[in-house]
Amino acid sequence: MSVASRGSGGSARPSALRADHRWRPYRFPSALTVSLRVWPDRAASAADYGFRLPISRRADDVEHCTWQIEGMASNTEKYLLSNGTDDRVSLFHDGRVKVWSPSHLWEIVESGRHNALGQSVRIAVGRTLQVKGPTAAREKLHFTASTDSALGDAEAATIAGDNGTFVVFHHDGSVTVGNDGRDIEETVNTGREGLAGTESGRGGSVMVFFAGTYRPRTIRSSDYQVNIPENRRRGRGQHPDEHEIREGKIGRPRRPVS
Repeated sequence: MSVASRGSGGSARPSALRADHRWRPYRFPSALTVSLRVWPDRAASAADYGFRLPISRRADDVEHCTWQIEGMASNTEKYLLSNGTDDRVSLFHDGRVKVWSPSHLWEIVESGRHNALGQSVRIAVGRTLQVKGPTAAREKLHFTASTDSALGDAEAATIAGDNGTFVVFHHDGSVTVGNDGRDIEETVNTGREGLAGTESGRGGSVMVFFAGTYRPRTIRSSDYQVNIPENRRRGRGQHPDEHEIREGKIGRPRRPVS
């Protein structure tokens, strides 16, 4: 991506990043190198071009400046888990955990400290959506738990990460997400029910963020173990047509997306 600027005064905004000739924030991929051509009578900085992500300067030859932009982890960098239904759990490489479904919302029914260092939250099936999202053409699953509703809330399977994060599928469809060495920083429980936009985004989801970087030496016993490198920034995006369900929320309430 090459951007040209001919200003000598205030901030310049790159026309190459304008989707409809109006300035708007640009969502970068996981990593991007941007070359900027500037006039030698002015000093250029990343802020002049509207970049709002962490940036490290790589080269400077007066007329050409190149920055390496460190973006968020791609949503494809994850482990995808299932309990045998349309519900899914995404264990992202950046440390986030997302419990989601195309057919219903979720309820946070229990949270607290399960050991001296860690916290967990239990997420149960909520209201069924009138218009469900699609269930076909799903991504490949890394692990599928076998559940039996007759066994109630008993544990069906445990998935453990080497960063202390774990996911427990229960036979009643609920999911427990926790970390054996960290507190929960925030939960974001959202629903997307409207007919605006594409149907692929409809459904309910709960994103769980953990605080800190502590990684326990001993990983809990599990049915499936994964490696979570946490080598990129964690995303916190939210679709404009999502509404947040604040009952049971952990962390500060978020401002509505306009």
